[in-house]
Amino acid sequence: MPDTDETLQSQYNHRFLLIRKAVIYTPAALIATVLFAIALSSLLGGNAGAIIGTVILGIIAFAVDFEAVAALRDLSSDPKVTVGRVGRVWSKARILFFGKAHYLMLNRQVYEVDAVAATELRDGDPVQIEHWPHTNIIITLRRAPESAVADAVEG
Repeated sequence: MPDTDETLQSQYNHRFLLIRKAVIYTPAALIATVLFAIALSSLLGGNAGAIIGTVILGIIAFAVDFEAVAALRDLSSDPKVTVGRVGRVWSKARILFFGKAHYLMLNRQVYEVDAVAATELRDGDPVQIEHWPHTNIIITLRRAPESAVADAVEG
């Protein structure tokens, strides 16, 4: 078994990633919400054909608003440390099959990890993740000693 406290992933530009996410999603959220409001007012004004656009724009606006709010909340918060056992590690193709994303589930929270960390970790491995609390952007991911996991379960 590998040494405990081994760093598997480290993001030195984590604050930049957070700011970039806020800069991209906040204007997109405003635009999507305005378009949804226009479609909704058209639907409420008697245009029955606007129902499809209203539903599609509502789904898009909700998703983009959620990401924007999470990024903005993280800008005014401090990073958090989560310790526990890996619940699951899996990989999935990105949209339009461009690249692959790797995910890790820890304490019912999903984190995106890099390929090396995904191949190194197995279900049940003890880990410690320092991350932003709302977007789950990882700052550091390391193996945790068994005692740290036991303390986290008790506390």
